[in-house]
Amino acid sequence: MRSGGSGRIANVAAAAIAAAQRAVGQIDASPLRLAQNLGALFEEVLWVGADPPRGQRARRAADVAGPAGALRDLASALAAAACDRVLVIDAAASPPPELLLALVAWPEADVVVLRVDAAAPFPCAVYRRASALSHARALLAEQHTDVSALLEGIGSVTAEIEAPFSTHPPT
Repeated sequence: MRSGGSGRIANVAAAAIAAAQRAVGQIDASPLRLAQNLGALFEEVLWVGADPPRGQRARRAADVAGPAGALRDLASALAAAACDRVLVIDAAASPPPELLLALVAWPEADVVVLRVDAAAPFPCAVYRRASALSHARALLAEQHTDVSALLEGIGSVTAEIEAPFSTHPPT
């Protein structure tokens, strides 16, 4: 990980997918916490599907062409990013910063999907921008909307991180 003059990670962008907030038209406390954490950790912070929480150091990514859905949201994040690698996370998730740093530090692959629980992957992954965006655009042109087709098409690596991290927001 390369750090900029601010001490934040400069060679990986962070993008929050706020599809749920777009649907209900509001941002709750979880995305605000996430925006604060991402702003403290990353030089480049993007918000997809809704405006970022007020007062946060993030910019909204424009939607790319294609059918609405998770794949278009992912492609929008990748298209807006300036960095070669992009951490994409569900804005409703509330991972601790240490978990995000562990994922970003994982050896590079086209896609690194985080799994902290054997039952299901955590809603975040690190994508190599160029290869993932190219595949995402091709899938969108074929009217795909699900990210799983992308993960199958470019070969993802699963980061199995065993840690006492909470993958759910505190209640």
